[in-house]
Amino acid sequence: MAQIDLNIPLIRGKKVKELVSYLNQLQQDHSVFAICQSLFKAVNHEYLPSTIFSVFLSWSRSLDVIALCIYEGPTSFIRRQGIKQFGRALMDPEKWQLAWEAVGGTKSLVALIAKISVVEVQAFARVIGCCNRVTHKVEGRENAIEELLQALLPSHYPASKLQSQDKRPIQDHYAQMVTACSAEFVAQLLDDKDKSNPLYRRLPANRLIKTHGELLQKRVIESLFGDGDVDDHLHQYLRAFVYSEPPTRSLDPQVSASMAFAKKILHLRLGDIDSNKRWSYSQTSESQILFSLFRRSVTRKLPEAKLHDVIMLGLKLVEAKPELKPAFQTERIWPKIVDRWKKMPELYEDTLVLALCLELSGSQKTIGQNFLETSRALGTLRDEKSRLELRWLLLRLYCLHVPKKGIDLNTVNDFRPLAEQPWSTDIFSQLGRNQAVRLLKGLHSANPEYTFLRETGGISILSNRDIIGQRNFNVVLLLTMLTRDLKGTLPRAVEAVDKLRKKAVTAREQPDRAQFAKAASAYAIASGSLDLYGETVIWQQRYVRDPLTVKVLFGRDAVYTSEGIELLSGIPQPLPEDINLDEMASTVEKANQILMTFHETMCIAKREPSFHQPDWTAVALLFGAVIKSRVAHAEGVQKHLQSSEAHLYTAIWSSTLVMLEKVNVDFLNQVSGPIGTLLDKLPPTALASTTKAMLEAGNERRRQKDRQPGDDIVERLSYEVLQRLANSDKPELAQELILQTIIDRPDASSWHRRLISVSFLNRLSAKGAHDMLLAFASAIGDKLEEQSYVRVGETERPKSAPPQSLVKVTTVKYLAQLLDNAKFISADAAVDVLVELFRAGTHIDIRLATLDSLLSLLNNLCNVADRNWRSNPLVEKIMRALETVIPVVGSINERRPTRTEEWVEAEETGIAPDISDISAGLPPLLAAILRAPVEMKYPGLNNLQAEFVPRLFLPILRQSQAEHRKWVTLFLNKHKVNFTIDDLPPSPITPKVWDILVRTYPNLIPQAILNDFNKHIVITIAPPAALKIFNNSLTQNIALRNTSEVQHWLLAFGERIGVYSSVDTEKLVRMIHHDRLHPSIHDGIAFSQVLDIVITHASLFLDDYEKYTNVWNHFVHVLRHPMKSNYPHRDANDIRSLVSTWQGTGRVVLEKVTALVLDRKKQYTREHKHTLLPSTTKLRLLLLPYPCYPPTSEVESQCKIFAREMEILLDDFLKGGTNILRWPSVAEDAFTASKSLNTAEEQLWVAFYIGKLREVSGSSGDSRLSALNFVRLTLAMKLIENGRDWLKPSGKGAVENKGDHLRQHLIDRVKEWEGNSDENIREKVGEWKREFWRKLISVEGEEN
Repeated sequence: MAQIDLNIPLIRGKKVKELVSYLNQLQQDHSVFAICQSLFKAVNHEYLPSTIFSVFLSWSRSLDVIALCIYEGPTSFIRRQGIKQFGRALMDPEKWQLAWEAVGGTKSLVALIAKISVVEVQAFARVIGCCNRVTHKVEGRENAIEELLQALLPSHYPASKLQSQDKRPIQDHYAQMVTACSAEFVAQLLDDKDKSNPLYRRLPANRLIKTHGELLQKRVIESLFGDGDVDDHLHQYLRAFVYSEPPTRSLDPQVSASMAFAKKILHLRLGDIDSNKRWSYSQTSESQILFSLFRRSVTRKLPEAKLHDVIMLGLKLVEAKPELKPAFQTERIWPKIVDRWKKMPELYEDTLVLALCLELSGSQKTIGQNFLETSRALGTLRDEKSRLELRWLLLRLYCLHVPKKGIDLNTVNDFRPLAEQPWSTDIFSQLGRNQAVRLLKGLHSANPEYTFLRETGGISILSNRDIIGQRNFNVVLLLTMLTRDLKGTLPRAVEAVDKLRKKAVTAREQPDRAQFAKAASAYAIASGSLDLYGETVIWQQRYVRDPLTVKVLFGRDAVYTSEGIELLSGIPQPLPEDINLDEMASTVEKANQILMTFHETMCIAKREPSFHQPDWTAVALLFGAVIKSRVAHAEGVQKHLQSSEAHLYTAIWSSTLVMLEKVNVDFLNQVSGPIGTLLDKLPPTALASTTKAMLEAGNERRRQKDRQPGDDIVERLSYEVLQRLANSDKPELAQELILQTIIDRPDASSWHRRLISVSFLNRLSAKGAHDMLLAFASAIGDKLEEQSYVRVGETERPKSAPPQSLVKVTTVKYLAQLLDNAKFISADAAVDVLVELFRAGTHIDIRLATLDSLLSLLNNLCNVADRNWRSNPLVEKIMRALETVIPVVGSINERRPTRTEEWVEAEETGIAPDISDISAGLPPLLAAILRAPVEMKYPGLNNLQAEFVPRLFLPILRQSQAEHRKWVTLFLNKHKVNFTIDDLPPSPITPKVWDILVRTYPNLIPQAILNDFNKHIVITIAPPAALKIFNNSLTQNIALRNTSEVQHWLLAFGERIGVYSSVDTEKLVRMIHHDRLHPSIHDGIAFSQVLDIVITHASLFLDDYEKYTNVWNHFVHVLRHPMKSNYPHRDANDIRSLVSTWQGTGRVVLEKVTALVLDRKKQYTREHKHTLLPSTTKLRLLLLPYPCYPPTSEVESQCKIFAREMEILLDDFLKGGTNILRWPSVAEDAFTASKSLNTAEEQLWVAFYIGKLREVSGSSGDSRLSALNFVRLTLAMKLIENGRDWLKPSGKGAVENKGDHLRQHLIDRVKEWEGNSDENIREKVGEWKREFWRKLISVEGEEN
C-alpha cells in the first residue's frame, strides 16, 4: 500500500470544517483505510496529535476503519475513540450486526478484551451496556451480548462454548453490559441472587430501571404485595417508578406513567394497609408518594375531580393508618384542602369534613384558634359576601365535626361543647355582625366561670378581661362594640359607665378605684359615643393628684388603645351610608376637644410634685396615632362622599391644624410624622393655605422674645410643608411663599437650597421662573444693600454699626450657581441677574460663583461645532458684562476695591490701603478669569482668547499695575528708602500675572508686557544694592516682617530677589525652543525679542557664575534638543518634527549661549581675570548631529557619523597637557550628553564606534591619546550598560537578526579592549567584565 504524503502543517492548523474538506480531497485518490494507516504513522511519529481521530472517525463512517482503530490504534485515545464509534453503531438496529461482525464477532471480542487495558475494558462495557433502548430492542443483539457475557465469565457459565482466558480481576466491569441483555436473562439473574456473580453483585440498577422498567415494575408489586422474595434493590426501583420513571405518558395523556404507577401503588397499599412488614422494605413513606403525586397533579393542572380523588386517597390512608397523621400535617395537608375547598366548596366538602374528623386541622380544645388560622386563608377572596358565608360555613363545620358532641351553630342554643377553651377577639371580626353576636352570646352563657375571650396583639380595651364582681367584662365590651348602632345600646352604656364611676368614687382601696375608673373609660370607648367618652375623660382629671391611679388611667392599655384611637379619629368605621361632611366635621371637632382635654390634664399634672413624665407618654403618643388614623381613613371618606379635596380639608384638617398650634413640644414631637403624611395627601390649594397660615404663625412666634422649644418643631414642619407645595401639581402657589421665606429667614439658609431647587424651577412656567428669579435677585440686592458696608459705588457703613445678617452668603452664592446654564430662564435674563449679583455682592464666594456662572454661559455658547456663535448677540452681551468686573478684578483688593477718595486719604495719612493676600498665588477672582480660556471646564472659551486678552486681561493688568504703583509709592514713602518707584519694574499685584499672560497667551501679548516682565526678572537676578539692603532690614525686623503690608512687599519684590531659580528664564526658552512665535497682533512678541532676553539672562548668570552655578546647569539642560524622554507620549514622527523645528529655533539659542561663554572666556583671558566660568564641553556636545529615529537602514551610519564627530570634539577637548586632569569630567559630560540619544540601539551603535580605541605609540602625543582612549572607553562602557535590556537575547527588545549582528560586533569590540597594549585599559576592561559584561553576555566560544 502506497504511503500517502500528508500535509502535516495543514492538518495540524485547520479547523474541523477545513479538515473535513481536506479529507474529502484525499478520499478522491485514496481509500479511507489507507488514509487511516497514514494517520497512524503520523501520530506514531508524533507529527500529529491523537485527537485528530475524534474528527477522522466521525468523518469516515467506516466499520472496518473503526475495527482497525480498535485493534491497531497506536495510542489509547485512538482505540477508545474506535470503541466509542463501535458503541454508536451498535445502537442502530440496522447496523449492529455489521458492526459486531466488523470487530470479528463474539470470539474475537473475547480474545480482544483479554488483551486490552482495564480502561479500554471499561469503555467496551460502557458502550455495549448503553446500546439498548426501550423502543429499539433487538433480540439478536441481546443474544450476542448474552453470549459474550457468558464467555467472559466461564466460572459462572461453564456451559458456554467460548471461554475467556483472561485471569485479571476485572469481571465487575462486565456488569455494565447486563442492561443490553434480554428481560429473561435479567429476570433469571435477579431470581438467582447469586452474590458471587459479578453481574448481580455490580448490577447497574439505575440503568436497568430505564431499560427493563416493565419487568422491574412487576417485581416491585410482587415484592410489596405478593408472596415471593423481595428484591434487594426494591427501594431504589420503587422510588424511581413512583417519582420519575419511565418519563412517558400513561393511557391518560395528562398523567405521566410514574404518576399512574404511584396511584396504583397507593390503592394497593390501602387494600393491604395492615401488612407493614413487606412495605417496610420499600424504605418509602406513603405520605411521600402521595404528596409527590399531588404536587405533580397540581403542576400538570389536572381537573379538580382528579385532584379531589388524590386528596381523598390520602385521607383514607390516614383514616386507615393513623400513624401517618404527623407526616400529613408536616406536609400541610390541611391548608392544601382549604385552598381547594374555598374555590369549589361543594366538591371538596367531603374531604374537608373527613380532615376535620381526623383532627388534621387541630384538636377539640383549640377550635377557635384553629378556625382563626384557617379563616385567614379565605381573605384572598375578593367578594366580601362570599368571604363571610364561607367563614361561617367553615366555623359550622368545625363545631359540627371536631368536638365529640358536635353542634350546629345555626340551630342550637347550647354552646357547652365549645366551652372552656380560648376564643380570640379576631374571630368575631371575621364574621358578620349577627353571626358574631350569636356566637359571642352563646359562648358567654356557656362560660360563666371561665374567661374565654382573648385579645390578640396590639393594645386594646378588651384586655380588661375581668373586673371586681364581673367575669368576662371584655365580652360585655365587645358585645357593646358589635351592637353600638342598635337602639338601646347607648343608654345601657351610659348607665353602665355611671355605675362604674360611682364604684370608683366609693371604692376604699386605690387599686379598686383605678380598676373601676379604667373600666368606665373602656366602656365609654366601646359605646362609640364621643360625648360619653369626653365626659369620662374630664371626670378622670380628679385623679391627677393620685400618682398610682395616674399610672393606670393614663397608661398605654387605657389611653393608647386601638379602639380609642379609632374613636378619636372622628371617622367611624365602617362609614355609615347616610353620613355627610358636616356630621364628620362635628365628630372631628368633638374628638379634638377630647384630645385637648388630655393635653390640659397633662398640663395640670405637670404642676403636681408627683408628676412623672413616663406615666404620660401614652397621652403624647395618642395625638400622633389619631392623626395617622385620620390620614389613613381620609381617602376612603372622599370616595364614599364623592366630595372635593378642599371640602374634605375644611371638614377634617382645618380644626386639627388649629389644635396643633395650641399644644406643647411633648405632643408636637409625636405628631410631626403623621402631619407630614397628612400634608402629602392635601390638594395644592389647601396645602397653600395651610403653608401660609403656618408661616405667618411662625413669623408671629419669631417676633416674640420668649421662644418655646416647640417653635422649632413647628417651623421645621412649615418648611417641609412648603417643600411639598413646591413639588405639588401647582408649584406656582409656592413662589411667593418661598421667596418671602428666604428673605425673611436668612438663618434658615440650609433650607434655601431645598426650597428653591432646580427641580422646582423646572416645574414652573417660563414666565413664572423668570419673574421669580428677577424678584429674587432684586430682593437679594436690596438686602445686600442694607447689609453690606461696601457696595461698588456706595459709601461705607459706619464701623460702629451692629453686625447684621439680612441675607446669607450661601444663599446668594446658590442663586449664582442656579443660573449656571439654567434651563428655566433665558441666558439673556440670567446675564442681567448675574451682573447685578456681582455688583451687589462683595463676598468673594458670591463673586466667584457669579463669575463662574457667567463664564459657563459664555462657554456653552461658544462650545459648538459651527462658527455661527460669533454672530450671537448674547456672546457680546456677556463679554460686555465681563468687562464690568475689570474694576474689581484689576483692583489690588478684590474684596473691597479702593475708591478714589480713599487713595486721596491714603496719600494724606501715609497709610497704604488694604491689599489682597497673594501668599497662595493669585487672588481668587483674578486667577479664575486669567485661566478661564485654557481651563478644561470651559473648552469653548479657547475660541475667545483673542477677545479675552485685549478686552479683559490687558485692562486688568494696566489697572493692577497702576494701583499697585500707587500702593508701592505709599509704602516706599512710609519707610523712607533711598530709591524711588521708578527704580522698580511696573509690577501688577503679583508677578504671576505677567507669568500667566506671557506663558499662556504669547501670540496675543504686546512686546511692552514682555519687556516689563523682563525688568522684573533682571532685578531678581541682579538686584540693586539699595533694594537688597532695604529687604534685609525688613526681614531682620520681626515686628515689621509680620505686618501684612511688609509681607506683601517681600512677596512682590523681596522673596526671590538674589535667589533666582531660572524658572522664568526656562519658561522663556520653552517659548522658542521648538517653535517660532507667530504673533497675532502687530506689536506682538517676536522670536528675536525672546532670544535677546534669554541671552541677557545668560550673561547675568555668567556675571556671578559662582552664585548661579546650579541655575546655569538647569538652564543648559533646557537647551537640549527635543527627545523621547522629555515627551514620553509622543511617537517617533512627532519627535523628529520637533527636532526639525528646533534646528531653526532652539539650536540658535544654544549656539548663541555657547558663543557667549566662549567670548566671555576670551574677554577674561585678555583682561587676566581668574573668575570662574562654566565649561563649554556640554554645550558643544549638545550641538553634535544626534541621530533621531533614523530609518532602520540608516541607524548604523548616522550613529557612526555622530561617534566620529564626538571623537573629533573629545580630541579637541583634551589638547594640551593640563587637560589631562579633566579626563573624568569630560567623560561624564560626554555620557550626559549621550543620554540625548533616544533608543538603546542608537546608544549601542555609538558605543561600538566610539569604543574603537587608537593604538598608543611612543610619541609625545601618548598622554593625550591615552586620555582620549580613556574617555572613549569609559563612555562606551556606560552606553553599553545603559542599553543592556536591548542586548538580552530573551529580552523584550531583542531583535533576532539585526540585534544578533550588533551583539556580535560589541562582543568583538570587548575582545579588542582585552587585547589593548595599554595595561591600564586591560585592567579597567577586566574589572568591568567581572562586574557587568559576563552577567549580560554569555556566548559560546567568547573565551576562546
